[in-house]
Amino acid sequence: MVEKDICYGCSWMGPGVDGYEFTMSTNYLDKNFIVSLAKENFEIYENDFLNDYYKEKLGITDLENYLKDYKVKKLNEIISQSFNAEIGFNNIFMKDYSDINYGQIPNIDELSNFVELHDPKIEIKEDLKTKDELLNYLVKFSKFFIKDFDTSNITYSQTSKYFRYKYDYTKLGVNNYTDQYNGYGGYVLAGNYKYSEEQGRYVVEDEDTIVRINIMGNVTTFNIEDILKD
Repeated sequence: MVEKDICYGCSWMGPGVDGYEFTMSTNYLDKNFIVSLAKENFEIYENDFLNDYYKEKLGITDLENYLKDYKVKKLNEIISQSFNAEIGFNNIFMKDYSDINYGQIPNIDELSNFVELHDPKIEIKEDLKTKDELLNYLVKFSKFFIKDFDTSNITYSQTSKYFRYKYDYTKLGVNNYTDQYNGYGGYVLAGNYKYSEEQGRYVVEDEDTIVRINIMGNVTTFNIEDILKD
């Protein structure tokens, strides 16, 4: 990744920081960059090369947030090809990529694979007029989300698989219904949740066979094979 490295200053990082800080140069950058190593095992725990590289080459001042936005934007581009809807997430995290040996400078697409997306939420923008239209739309979107959408970087809390959704219920003639979760109160969830006397809590059952779609508190249960059928 770095060509012709030169250590201009190998300094102790100071009190309270158990490691060393190295000032490095490379032909890929006009300026020096910083690499920090743990003192105990010399593992890299901070490497400014990619941040400095993409700031210098593409003007990206905050690479981590840029990658998060880039990942979500790419997913929405895929969704927009088939649906008038937009995906967001309750939380977005960046897994560490600083000590990966790529063999070359990783591009933005490669780095975006380290973005971890937590608990998806879908805003439906389609103009649907009845509950049946909304239910049919959610069935089609669920099939796409489960079967064709790349969910490899998506993780879930216990009650969030597959997604929550937001829809303007006034389009259905309902003016007095308020959703929870900032409007994302409707949901498409996997499995049934039942209380387990043995475990003393609610647990999910039939996660791989049952899909529940909630519209304003009314839940319709499907076999997943019916959702995914052609």
